[in-house]
Amino acid sequence: MKWTEAIDLIANDAIQKWPIGADLLHHCLPMLLGGLVRKSATEAVCRDLQGNEHTFPRHCSCPSRHRIGNQCEHTIVFQLASRAQTLLQGETHMPPATPGTPRTAKGTEIPAQFLVDSEPNTKGEITQFIKYAGLLWVAHQEGLQRLEVEWLQNEEKLSLAKATAVFADGRIFTERGDSTPDNVGPRAKTHWRRVSLTRAKARALRDALGIEYVSQEETE
Repeated sequence: MKWTEAIDLIANDAIQKWPIGADLLHHCLPMLLGGLVRKSATEAVCRDLQGNEHTFPRHCSCPSRHRIGNQCEHTIVFQLASRAQTLLQGETHMPPATPGTPRTAKGTEIPAQFLVDSEPNTKGEITQFIKYAGLLWVAHQEGLQRLEVEWLQNEEKLSLAKATAVFADGRIFTERGDSTPDNVGPRAKTHWRRVSLTRAKARALRDALGIEYVSQEETE
């Protein structure tokens, strides 16, 4: 797994758990996508996409306008970098799937913690979704090498994106995703354009894995 892919997985998981901080998380991502230079218990030094190095402390009391509670962009970057480093070093392992857990077309088990039940509809029916972080994790188990995404169109009320997933065995899957201010949920209203990127990536990975579950992020 590459550094940018680890950051992508961790950031998407963080947005799900802390939706109020979605804008702050998106603001932080460019600051560390260039890679981790070094990290200690008190600070992390990361590179931005231009190759510039910046230091981010574990604890910070700066008067940033991006602050939410006791979290600012500096502490968020430290946390993201720490989790990404742990993931890449193999210190974070998903627990084994339980018996009866769904599988991909190739037989890879999908751990239960990546599956989410919807609220019952008027008929009492429940739909099960898979988290984007789960799609990405399972795809890496099956040899995902690259996951590329780009915007195809950005109009006033429409964003269209294309994603391509490339696997070690030569398989390539391409899909598109769209988003508008009206087809995203309340939590994604402020960053509705980025939803098209996540939807495109999720659809490409679903095609590659051959699973029937729609990703939770595609419905938001």
